[in-house]
Amino acid sequence: MDLFNLAANLLGSVAPTVVSALAGKEAGAMVATLSNVLLGKPNGTEAEVAKALSNATPEQLAEIKRIESVERIKIAEIEKDDRVDARELQVASLTSNDWVVRRFLYQFSWFWAAMCSVYFFCVTFLPMPPGGKDFALTILGFLLGTAIGAVVNFWYGKSSE
Repeated sequence: MDLFNLAANLLGSVAPTVVSALAGKEAGAMVATLSNVLLGKPNGTEAEVAKALSNATPEQLAEIKRIESVERIKIAEIEKDDRVDARELQVASLTSNDWVVRRFLYQFSWFWAAMCSVYFFCVTFLPMPPGGKDFALTILGFLLGTAIGAVVNFWYGKSSE
């Protein structure tokens, strides 16, 4: 069994962020961190780490849980910084002397809302060519789930957690 699947089985409910890091672009760093915790050296192979993980002591699992907490804090800081940057960008655009820059987000939102409404009307009330139903429903699903969802999430926020 590879390291990711083993970690997902053993740590999935205890340290899901650690498991996610093993699947992402930070996998090498997380393997080194786990190697340091489980083997006492940062350069253990995936096989060594997987074997040590399957025989981990309660103290080692507690340290992995601490690493989970540190990773969650890092992610929360990145998300906070992202929101701060977005707010600063919005303030800068609203104080711009260029009327297009000041109104771009409003115009962009209205454009997508209007285009989605026109499409909804056309799909609902106009005759559809044979074989076009699946294509039209795919586009409709995209517009409802992505375009309109993004506009609403931008203006009103999202409640993902």
